Amino acid sequence: MIVNQRWGFAVVVTAIVGIGVGVLIAVFAGVGSGSRLVIGTGVGLIIGGGLLAILDRVIVRRLDAPARVAYEKLTERGREDGVTTVPGAIPAFDPETGEPLRPPRSLFFGMSLEVWTLFLVGCGILLVGVGVVIYLAS
Repeated sequence: MIVNQRWGFAVVVTAIVGIGVGVLIAVFAGVGSGSRLVIGTGVGLIIGGGLLAILDRVIVRRLDAPARVAYEKLTERGREDGVTTVPGAIPAFDPETGEPLRPPRSLFFGMSLEVWTLFLVGCGILLVGVGVVIYLAS
């Protein structure tokens, strides 16, 4: 199984940066222990998910745009004699450059960056909820 493809490792980087920011916020606010640290970690995961969404939409999609255009050009439907044709086989290599041709996508453990964004934000919301419950129970 391929763990990382193209920009997939950005998931780990943004999650670590987000958790670090969340924990620093909790420590600087003077609430760096117990349930409040769990809340800070949850807020950090939410921040990490936001950073990943921004990175995906602003940077990764712009850098992948030329590859995406080339892939779509080679796999687009054609018109012959007024009849729409479907390409029979998608070539493995770009006929002009000879480079391997694959659809541009960034994956981490087989999931796209959009899915990881939702996963990070969902885990962050869950951790914030758990931290609030622990805080209220104590």
